[in-house]
Amino acid sequence: MVEYRVTLDNIQKITKFVHIMSNSDYQADLICGHSVINARSLLGLLSLNFASPLTMRIYSDDASDLLRHLDVVLET
Repeated sequence: MVEYRVTLDNIQKITKFVHIMSNSDYQADLICGHSVINARSLLGLLSLNFASPLTMRIYSDDASDLLRHLDVVLET
């Protein structure tokens, strides 16, 4: 399991993120405070508070191919 900080501060990033996650084979969640949302759920993501930091938890030890697609939303 690995965790990364993500920034989803506009609807374009949210929809792109959900599209990438929906087409991947990885299971991942987004965590915001006490809320844990499936990363493939557009409605779930829209219910989050985007003013708070988001953490993406990927249930795999190596997700480098997925991370290349998500470079636009990952915090560096």
